[in-house]
Amino acid sequence: MRQLTELDLTNTVTDKGFCSYVSVIVSGFNIPHLTYEDILFEVYRKSLEDLRERSMLVESTEGYLIKSVKNKCIDETRRLKKHKLILESELLEKDITKVLESNSTLWLEVTRDVLVNPESYLSKVDQIELFNLYYIQHLFVVEIANILGVTENAVKGRLTTLRKNLKESILTVYPHLHSKIAKK
Repeated sequence: MRQLTELDLTNTVTDKGFCSYVSVIVSGFNIPHLTYEDILFEVYRKSLEDLRERSMLVESTEGYLIKSVKNKCIDETRRLKKHKLILESELLEKDITKVLESNSTLWLEVTRDVLVNPESYLSKVDQIELFNLYYIQHLFVVEIANILGVTENAVKGRLTTLRKNLKESILTVYPHLHSKIAKK
């Protein structure tokens, strides 16, 4: 056992071989919205915080970081599963438009699954931009019209199309919900 230092952590996370190994680990967890860099950075940041609060004895810096990366991936996978279950229950209870209008953080997080899905009906750049402006940045229709250089009615029409396409995309990502929400 030896004392873990900030220099050890920094040297390890910047090593290309170590980063390649971490990318293989993270890819096995199938977390669509996070890259191995995101996970490794979060683990590195948390490790530095912990190290500043207390001294740490480890057998190897690599081993410590790999264990931390795996734990972070497991936590993220559990969080996603929990969010998907909650979203599915929201979708079953409400009309999809009402879920969209609620702008819940949960909805926005899980919607990323739809946006990164290659079969998504929202693969058009303009629909993703509209989704971002309306649902993430919470801009008004007037503001979006000014940004896009179109009329307010055009934005309203595009939002209607966006909601329809989003519903179809959700049914692609969550096919078992088709019979339960397709009629709403």
